[in-house]
Amino acid sequence: MYTITVQAFVKDGDEIVGLMRHSTLSHMVRTMLYRDPAIRVGFPALTYTSGGVTERVMRWGVRNQRFISNEVTGSWLYLSTLEVWAETVSN
Repeated sequence: MYTITVQAFVKDGDEIVGLMRHSTLSHMVRTMLYRDPAIRVGFPALTYTSGGVTERVMRWGVRNQRFISNEVTGSWLYLSTLEVWAETVSN
């Protein structure tokens, strides 16, 4: 089982505009991981071979998404961290 972290970050001088941009970006990243056809096909096709043993992705999904925000010297910082899990099998 692997955990992959995808982060989306927005820095903006205006609190409301930054929050709206970050909300949109975070939604786009989450939607892409759930619904993008290329990712739905490509992720299960990932393989790694070492020493004659091949490991490939069997199942994967989004575990959770966390959000933090902060204001530093007049700029608003917004970060979302999305955790994706991937289960592999070796043969």
